[in-house]
Amino acid sequence: MLWRIFKLVIALLLFITILMYVPSRTIKAQKDDRENYQIVLNDFALGERIASGYKVQGGCRFNPMDLTLVKTNEKGGEWIIYSVDDACNLVVDARWFGAIQDAPEAFREMITKEELDGKWYVAQRGEHHQIGMIIDDINLSLNCETHKNTIRTYGYGGVVDKLTELTGWIVACRKGSGGFISGSSNGSCWAATWPPTWDWVIDSCVKYGFELQSWTVAGQQRGDYHCTPPSNFPCNLSNPEGYYHSLYLSQRVYASGTAYCTRSIGGNYVQGPWGYNLQGCY
Repeated sequence: MLWRIFKLVIALLLFITILMYVPSRTIKAQKDDRENYQIVLNDFALGERIASGYKVQGGCRFNPMDLTLVKTNEKGGEWIIYSVDDACNLVVDARWFGAIQDAPEAFREMITKEELDGKWYVAQRGEHHQIGMIIDDINLSLNCETHKNTIRTYGYGGVVDKLTELTGWIVACRKGSGGFISGSSNGSCWAATWPPTWDWVIDSCVKYGFELQSWTVAGQQRGDYHCTPPSNFPCNLSNPEGYYHSLYLSQRVYASGTAYCTRSIGGNYVQGPWGYNLQGCY
């Protein structure tokens, strides 16, 4: 009898020992999988981050996930709007109860006209949204940078005695922090007028050398000027007469964020050149 009790006690202790050493991570792993891939949108408040991805060429990469706005005991409809921000986060932009027409004012017109521009996603109570591996870069807002500089000639009154001037700039656009996808180059020319005796004339104002690559955007501008009438004072003080000269600008920006702007001059001019960076030039 004692031997049977002893064997029973040993078996019980062995069973308890086995239970104590069963790995608990199996349950934890199941919980983690559920949290990573089965996401209940009801749990997230306005402005809260739902999930995070990371940037790849062409957009944002996410682990596959199933987003659900589950049914609750609340009467009427329930809605949520979420979007992908520039840091590849899924973020709650709006939540409301009622009809879809009861959306916050900022979204109401877009929802009614079905013009959410591919940036926002609307989930209704009971709906399931499956997010694939990549959300295309159309979901990222377009970010445009301007890089601008200027150059001028001036008279004997100093730099404020402006005679001719050229201002040039490029605009470089990308989505998120990816490569450039669009851009432009432009410029403007200015010349002083001193009627009735003499004037400065803009002979040409051109842009050229525009370059758009995913890794860089660049542009150049040139303004050509002269003083008229060339043979009259003070336009005849240059040799040859007329103070014919050209102003040059260039801008270049790299996807890394570095931007360079240059300026130069050629020909005959009274004083100068003088110039400075207006925006986004280093």
